[in-house]
Amino acid sequence: MLSEFNVRDVFGEFGKKLVEVFKAVSEDLGTLTVVTTTGSVTTTVKKSTGAEVYDIKEEGIAAKTIIEIDGDIIVKLPVRDMEGNTMELDERILQIHEENVAMAMENWRTFITTLVEIASDLKDLLSTV
Repeated sequence: MLSEFNVRDVFGEFGKKLVEVFKAVSEDLGTLTVVTTTGSVTTTVKKSTGAEVYDIKEEGIAAKTIIEIDGDIIVKLPVRDMEGNTMELDERILQIHEENVAMAMENWRTFITTLVEIASDLKDLLSTV
């Protein structure tokens, strides 16, 4: 049977490890980057099964959005190719990129909210020990 002292030690150690995890994760949460690439379909034969696998070989970036936690938003769109020629922006690809940014932001928000809820629940749990 665990004594009150042992329970405090166990929860204390757990809390310390959780803080370390939060610190590591928070460094990644500072910036959200969404990159939409273009490419061509390629096929590869799996050595293990002989089955054809379809993949997309990335050939270029169609759009890139960087959102920083302080609210700064940077959108990068290629307007010139590697040779300096003017490129035409593909409206459908930009729409897909916008949808991906919205989905990524929702995932980001959900993840942060979950971390805050876990921290709050842990604080409440530790205050009862």
